[in-house]
Amino acid sequence: MRSTAFLSALAFVSAAACSDNTGVPGGTSGTVTLDTFESAYYRALCTTLFTCPQSGDAAQAIALMGDAATCETLLPRLGVGNVADLVAQSRAGSIRFNATAAGECLARVRTACVLDDTEVAQLCKDAFTGTVAIGGMCSRQEQCVTGAWCDHGDSGTRACPGTCRARVALGGACTLDRACVGGDTGAATCLGSRCVAVQTGAAAAEGQPCGRSETATTATRIPCASGLVCDGATCRRPVAAGGACTNDDVCAAGTLCAPGASGAARTCVAPSAVVRTTVGGACSGNPAAPPICNPLLRLECVSGACASMGDGVVGARCTPGNDLLAGVCNTGLRCDTMTSTCQPKLATGMACTRNSDCVSNECEGDRCLANVCD
Repeated sequence: MRSTAFLSALAFVSAAACSDNTGVPGGTSGTVTLDTFESAYYRALCTTLFTCPQSGDAAQAIALMGDAATCETLLPRLGVGNVADLVAQSRAGSIRFNATAAGECLARVRTACVLDDTEVAQLCKDAFTGTVAIGGMCSRQEQCVTGAWCDHGDSGTRACPGTCRARVALGGACTLDRACVGGDTGAATCLGSRCVAVQTGAAAAEGQPCGRSETATTATRIPCASGLVCDGATCRRPVAAGGACTNDDVCAAGTLCAPGASGAARTCVAPSAVVRTTVGGACSGNPAAPPICNPLLRLECVSGACASMGDGVVGARCTPGNDLLAGVCNTGLRCDTMTSTCQPKLATGMACTRNSDCVSNECEGDRCLANVCD
């Protein structure tokens, strides 16, 4: 289940890894139904986004979305996580849904401050179990029976559909993490073409190394102590609001690292300091020197003031580029690169350049696939 190939970077904040190990509590386990899973999934991601210190893409999401409630309405439009496909495959019978496990996994997503797609999938693996036997065709990992994975190939254009294959025991030959027993939970990795266990080291203190540490034959994940984030492979405290920061610093929850007017020094500031949300708001016209106009609200900077790009319907103006700007158009539409207007998404087999071009949200080998290929 993919979650954060999430939001593309604005130019005034460089991309960085999501924060980790903040120790922020959130939510309790509960039961969700297949009908409510998609909305509950987005709610968990948005809760994490707005209650945990963030950097990079996630910090930009905070700036553009403004609050958790707005986030919940925008994520479906952006196609984040391809959750609709997961639910559809469950309804079709290739995946079994466990309501209790789904509620518990989403509670863990909030508690662990997790946004990374791999980590979310690991926490939620028990919510979806496959029915496709080894040797059968699959489009995503969740379709394969327990102990198997969906092999799409490990180089070049992925094979879609792929084939369910038995996972490889520790010590066995591999090319991908997911091929290993434990690879679906983060307990194993493919290292030096062999499956090895991933150990968890003691929590690191401020200033100490964190993240993945590897030798030729071992892999160890080193978390940070509570209240710290793993920033640039070092455990650090989030920078407080108003504090000086650099591109990759993690700012306190609800703030982001951005330059001041005319490219002044960067500080951790509230989104309102750098993003304009109304027509007529003053803007710089230069993404490297905010304030900027919020593209998710269909605003652009024209002659120093924010102007509307339209209402997101077919024919409305949009700015081609990254997947975030595809969110300018309404659900079911894409930003056409030839006309810079919102147009219907493309059907299976049609030529595409990015996932958001396709009805399935999956572009592979410059063609739209029928289903998510994961």
